[in-house]
Amino acid sequence: MLKKLIVVVAIFMLILVGCSSKSSRETNYDKEFINSLAKGLDKRWEDADKYPDESAKNYKLYLDDELNEVKEYKDKKFKDDKLKELAIRYINVLNEGKEVASNFGADAFEDQWYEHQSKREELLLEINGMYEIPVKDKDTLGEILASGREVRESNKTREKIESLIDSKEFEIDTESSSQFATNYFTIVENTTGIDIESLEIEVSLFDEEEVLYNTTYIYVNNWKDGTKARLEFTDFDNKNGTYELSLKYLKTKW
Repeated sequence: MLKKLIVVVAIFMLILVGCSSKSSRETNYDKEFINSLAKGLDKRWEDADKYPDESAKNYKLYLDDELNEVKEYKDKKFKDDKLKELAIRYINVLNEGKEVASNFGADAFEDQWYEHQSKREELLLEINGMYEIPVKDKDTLGEILASGREVRESNKTREKIESLIDSKEFEIDTESSSQFATNYFTIVENTTGIDIESLEIEVSLFDEEEVLYNTTYIYVNNWKDGTKARLEFTDFDNKNGTYELSLKYLKTKW
């Protein structure tokens, strides 16, 4: 009797293990997402070749080619939490792209589309670094990944520049200032490891009540790595309030 009971328990445990293994395979969609991502990319590139004209309709078509394959994975279970996070971010970027495509023809469209593509390319680079995306068109994927690497390096440089700027306090240049204008300056060393071809910083000026009253800009050209540059701006209202800096444009020499 005891032997029969042991056999029954053993069989029952094997069934549970088998069901658990099957359930795990059914509820983790890591591999399925990567395959669907590849399928959507190949479809997008095929349609881009068929319908190359730039238009809101075609841009949305390209995005839908991908979304139709990957949107379901936003609510799926992944074994790799990081891949799940990237999948959700990628789906969100594709949806944001459709909103940008709706602005086709507007003055701001080119910049918005470039920003969208940069986010998308950097995410594809990160995903492919974890799990190789098995696309048919490996040449096009290679070009996108190369662009993604440039975006990633540019973002790193941008973060370094922003950190440099935020760490500096501007002083009043008493020699050049007057009752008509106050000149501010600071000296900053380029420690990014990269030569900067051109740089534009937006300066927002606020009065003592923290009300924005003017916007001006700082421009720096040919700022080589390891050299110092003088950053300066002028307040023609002489309100002696506060200022905020924002990096608006950056072009580097690779």
